[in-house]
Amino acid sequence: MTTLDLPVDPLGPRGAPPVLDTPEERDALACPLCRYPLRGLSTIDRPQCPECGYRFEWVELLRARQHKHPYLFEHHRGRGVRSFIRTFVQGLMPRRFWSSLNAGHEIRPRRVVAYWVVVALAILLTGSAGSFAVQALTLYQQRVQFLVFTRFAGGRSPPRTAISQILLAAARTTFDQGSIDPYLLAAAAAWPWLTLGALLVFQASMRAARVRPAHVLRCTVYCGDVLVWAGVALLALAGLRWFGILSTNRMWDSTLAARQTAFSFLLLQAVATYRLGVAYRKYLRFDHPWATVVASQVVVFLAIITTLSLVYAQLWKLLPPY
Repeated sequence: MTTLDLPVDPLGPRGAPPVLDTPEERDALACPLCRYPLRGLSTIDRPQCPECGYRFEWVELLRARQHKHPYLFEHHRGRGVRSFIRTFVQGLMPRRFWSSLNAGHEIRPRRVVAYWVVVALAILLTGSAGSFAVQALTLYQQRVQFLVFTRFAGGRSPPRTAISQILLAAARTTFDQGSIDPYLLAAAAAWPWLTLGALLVFQASMRAARVRPAHVLRCTVYCGDVLVWAGVALLALAGLRWFGILSTNRMWDSTLAARQTAFSFLLLQAVATYRLGVAYRKYLRFDHPWATVVASQVVVFLAIITTLSLVYAQLWKLLPPY
């Protein structure tokens, strides 16, 4: 089921605490994926779990058991804010992050769920702020264009609209039924759980389906935090539309805007998929990590499209133009 594709430095990362490596310490270990006791394997240099096939190095499991992770949010309850920020920032470098974390580190599901709750709130808040900014810029630009057209036509200039009125109108239209932003934000917040469900379906069909779901949850949650950048993506789209880079003749076309927004979310999902592939390769060490992850994302994509077809009446806007 799994392979160890990269050698582990026996000395560990720079500044790592020393590891007590004795036959007794090795015999006390259990497979981190399936909890199968490893007693009797202490003399094997390249051990493999007899139950699930997980390959590992003794030093990495011993270090994970004897010392907690240096910054992981799960392991530093007393420094929640600092460990959250560092976990989020280090996650931007997925290869380095998943090389520092292995399955031997203790999983604390409640802390993982707490991390997801904070990330989900950040996705909803930043995404809502980005959507509000897009609506405000849209209304302001439309107002400017209308004033220019009226003066060019020689008509009477309409009264000026206060900025507060534009902001109030933007607040009313941010979560209008015709906007796709709320649905995509909800999908982004739920992405770790949707992916977890899809991966567990694949796991149930595998011959060696003994990986504990908590490991898969850890992978999806720490990979899905990249969707926090949804609000930044919306603001970037607003700026590109403002300067006419994405569209010149139909700058504020609602159909075109919906397609561009959906495409930006697909890009973020692609980044999350890449990070999940790295996690499956370096953390769970599957034989075919990328095939497994891509297949799961196909299932997630179909689930999101199916749900949108039921709740979003203007799904046709996302269809490619003829």
